[in-house]
Amino acid sequence: MRLRLPSVMIVSGLITAAFLACHAQSPKPVPVKASPPGSVSALHLKQTHYYWDDTELYLSNVGLRLNNLGRMGFSLVAAAPDWDVTVFRQDDKTCVRQSLDSFARTGLVSDFLLKRSPRTFEQSVLARRDIKFGKFPGRLYSNEREIFEFLPLAPYAAPPCERIIFTVYKIPTNRGIPMKCIKLLRGVDGLTGRDRTGDQRVYLVTRRIEMVNVSPEIFQAPKGYLASKSIQEVILSKENRSASGDLDELFEAHRSKRK
Repeated sequence: MRLRLPSVMIVSGLITAAFLACHAQSPKPVPVKASPPGSVSALHLKQTHYYWDDTELYLSNVGLRLNNLGRMGFSLVAAAPDWDVTVFRQDDKTCVRQSLDSFARTGLVSDFLLKRSPRTFEQSVLARRDIKFGKFPGRLYSNEREIFEFLPLAPYAAPPCERIIFTVYKIPTNRGIPMKCIKLLRGVDGLTGRDRTGDQRVYLVTRRIEMVNVSPEIFQAPKGYLASKSIQEVILSKENRSASGDLDELFEAHRSKRK
């Protein structure tokens, strides 16, 4: 997702944020209430990512589930105690399973297609201030080119959830839950040759956040699905793969559309 706005508007907003910066202790997170028997409390987020389009996240201390609501239509689950990651799709009934360590190394797509950003947002921070997403307290960090907003990981989710989110989204998490990431671009686009200086790219926005009670089964891998050879074969449907025999070509085409 990319919005073209005059850079002076963005810089002005960032400077304003810098004046509002405060260094007080962050407010306490919203308490996680006890769940009814047979269910667990989960943080439910609907977000839009610049590469993955619309996503839905369920985060808890016992598991994570990510549903891609965009054109790719895959799901990803992981659960305690081992936190192995399973990527699957319901239309083709296919899946692939990896250890968390293996998944963290490879991700869903290569770093060439989706560049990996630094995990923490700490360099050249001009402003730090407390903010709220509805009733959920969070933090805003910004500098002259970037705005980053996030929630603390605790008490909503276990540490492996943050590791998985970073591996999928490849944007900063600051060891928490990313809520918004916006950057001013600079330099020439390697694909189009166009000067992108001053363009604004919205890497991530959050459209909805709430606490819900869910069955722990939503964090479990489905049974009876056909094991695929690679993650790339799963995140693209059989129909899309049939349109072109070259998976790299399909992913590159999707990358180009997000420019």
